[in-house]
This record gives sequence, C-alpha cells and structure tokens, in this order.
Amino acid sequence: MKMAVVLTGRPGDARVYFRGKPLGGVELLYFSPKVSDQKLQADAEGYVRAPDISKPGQYMLAVARYSEQLPGFFNGVPFGISSHSASLYWTVKEAKK
Repeated sequence: MKMAVVLTGRPGDARVYFRGKPLGGVELLYFSPKVSDQKLQADAEGYVRAPDISKPGQYMLAVARYSEQLPGFFNGVPFGISSHSASLYWTVKEAKK
C-alpha cells in the first residue's frame, strides 16, 4: 500500500503514511455529521486530529490528491506525475443508556 490513513488508538486521532513512512504537512478533508467538509493539515509527523467526534454517525478523513514526481505510462501515453489518495471511514455509535 502506497498511502494510508490509520487510526492511532486514541479517539479521533489518525496518522498519514506514504510508502511506509509518516507523511507530514499533507492536507486532508474531514467529514462528520456536523460538518460536510473541512480542511485539516497533518502535523510534521503525519498526525491529524478530527475536531469533534462526539455525535453519533459517520466520519471520514481523506487525502484527496497527493502527487509525486514519478513518471510512467498509461495505455502507452507517458505521464510525469503520479497522484495518490487514501481515506479512513468510521462510525460512532450512540452510547448505550
């Protein structure tokens, strides 16, 4: 796997990896029951925190497009840049009473 967004074990915290190493400074989109989309940025070590995960529902962190200078060919047509995407999706359930 070239790119991944992985939970750290702390609620709402994740880390972004690229080619097996933490990827710092990358921009992510955050979706929650309260917010349709919000831009977040991973810190220098690839960590990012979802602002509020207190409401039951679906949440997602996504790296939409991360590009690297990596030429190649697709259907015989050359390209100079490769783009990568990754997302993390989870559900917060309502607390049992």
